Amino acid sequence: MQAANDLGLTQSAVSHALSRLRHLFDHRLFVREHGGLTATPFAREIEPRIRDLLMQASQILHLGRDFDPATSTRTFALAMPDYAMLTVLPALRNTLAISAPGIGLEIRQTDGLKVLESLDRGVVSMAVANIPAASADIETIPLFEEGLLVAAAEGHPIWNSPLTLATYLAQDHLDVVRDPAKPGLTESALAARGAKRSIKLKIGTFLVVPQLVASSGLVATEPSRVLSQLSGTLGYRTEAPPFPSPRFTISLARHKRISGDPGYEWLADQVVALFHT
Repeated sequence: MQAANDLGLTQSAVSHALSRLRHLFDHRLFVREHGGLTATPFAREIEPRIRDLLMQASQILHLGRDFDPATSTRTFALAMPDYAMLTVLPALRNTLAISAPGIGLEIRQTDGLKVLESLDRGVVSMAVANIPAASADIETIPLFEEGLLVAAAEGHPIWNSPLTLATYLAQDHLDVVRDPAKPGLTESALAARGAKRSIKLKIGTFLVVPQLVASSGLVATEPSRVLSQLSGTLGYRTEAPPFPSPRFTISLARHKRISGDPGYEWLADQVVALFHT
């Protein structure tokens, strides 16, 4: 029923379509499990190829057409981890509201480590994230470089004296952890100096870091754009870390499958212009 609603079709129409596809491929595509439908191994195998075909068909339909952002009602899908949503999405949405009020954005939240997989599989054709080494099919355009800040509530003991490494290490910390098997930027920087901090809270998202810093008594060392936006509003303070801050780059990534699509070309230009002007 949910799939039918999402597609704007009746449940009967979806059932008939699945039946036709089953006969066309001579394979079952879905099986019913636990009250729902689960994709078969064959369906999962062909999914990225089908997505690619659909994207190519959409691209062909838009080739040769003029794209007018002022009148367009297209919806563009982008992948972003929560960090990019906090730092890029508000400015992008404000820009589109002025220059392209009819355009919609569909943001697929994905871990930064899985952005390339989303691009390769055709889940999206454009992403904003800290992009690792990309394939030949993916173009990356650096947007800005980011460093770390230390944050703690106003009145926290860490601010009673100049921030030194010893003072920093004596505190209880919170940390955003993406991959428990890999050390983060701060852990790597501290390990290089033979130091280790005491992490009392590990979370998987940047979205609640400002609120936790303001209220938990813990110290956070996270990307500057995550911490600087709400420090005045929530009542916490930030300073540079007492060690050389590791840096990383946020980039726009786009798959070659959208090359020549005037809509995506325009959208990429808008994202780049936010940070290159």
